[in-house]
Amino acid sequence: MNSQSAADLMERMEKVRLYEQEKLEQESDIYYSLRSAGTDYHMRGPADALIAQKPKADITDLALAILFPTEIPDKEVIWVHACVVGWPGCGKTELFMWLTEYVFNLYGRENVNYCYCNDLAIAIDQIDSRKVQMMIIDDAAKCASSLNMMDKDNMDAAGIFQQLRHEYEEVSGRKGGIVICIFGWQRWTELRKSYRSGHVIIFKTAVAERNDTEWMISNLGERWYNELMDISGQILMRNNQAKSTSIAFIPALGSTRGVGYFHSGLSTLDDSYREMLVRDRYTFQRRIPQSEIGKSTEIADWEIRMHAMEAQCAIGTEAAAAKYFHRHYIDKLPLPLIAFEENVDRRKIESLIKDYREILAYNYSREGGEDDE
Repeated sequence: MNSQSAADLMERMEKVRLYEQEKLEQESDIYYSLRSAGTDYHMRGPADALIAQKPKADITDLALAILFPTEIPDKEVIWVHACVVGWPGCGKTELFMWLTEYVFNLYGRENVNYCYCNDLAIAIDQIDSRKVQMMIIDDAAKCASSLNMMDKDNMDAAGIFQQLRHEYEEVSGRKGGIVICIFGWQRWTELRKSYRSGHVIIFKTAVAERNDTEWMISNLGERWYNELMDISGQILMRNNQAKSTSIAFIPALGSTRGVGYFHSGLSTLDDSYREMLVRDRYTFQRRIPQSEIGKSTEIADWEIRMHAMEAQCAIGTEAAAAKYFHRHYIDKLPLPLIAFEENVDRRKIESLIKDYREILAYNYSREGGEDDE
């Protein structure tokens, strides 16, 4: 970039800075006017001042009842699925240990096969004949990210994930039991869809990505998102007690009845339960039959297509998304500048760029596969 181009970019960014400063001052005026009127500082916007505070709901018992049936069935395999989201150091591991101890106490340690790993394929490989399978896949950067969906091993594991009950029946020889699968992740929208669509989703902290924020506000509601922001702030200030409080979401119940506090405690399990089975140092005990791989690959490929189709539907027309993508990644322009010059909300631009990138990745992978054949 020559000096003239640099000067031009600085001048354009200065306009953005002045615009955002003015906008911030306007929002600040609204904030202080609401606070001086006695309005709760969690509220955002004048309209909220007219809405009475809702009682703070605690759905810990409800979430636990959904995740962990009180009795182990004899003639049915129950599959339960949860997802825990939060940045590093927010207490995800401690929550996993607390949930594990809860499961041990509920079903009996001798009846539970426990697996703590960073790859779903390991959890599948560890399935045994015990009545309850407790699988925790924590920060599975390689296998769980939507950015690595086209990897063959990940496709195999993702497909079998959809058939975990049948996999358990085949390996264990049982017709009844419980399969519990819990994923831990830092970025909500980067976790592939089949893994993040849990019966219960527990948010330990708020997230930085605008797409994640929009999703959370839309599904949790602004009030509960603000509660989560407060918890996140306390954790940032090293208040370790705040790590025992999360916000849980039960999608089947919606934002009216399915959102509330989730309280956990400290586990008394020894450190051996925190030792993770890691893909790079793991030797698989059994191979998945080719027939099963074929079926699982079809399912995983269907999921990949759904990712791309959803992105396509969200974009509508690719023209604007392609332009924003080019300006940001090729022209190297900052997102605030693009939003300012295009007169489009920055969150909208970020969302379009993400969806367009997902479509490009999918198409590139498919074209590469055809060339290989």
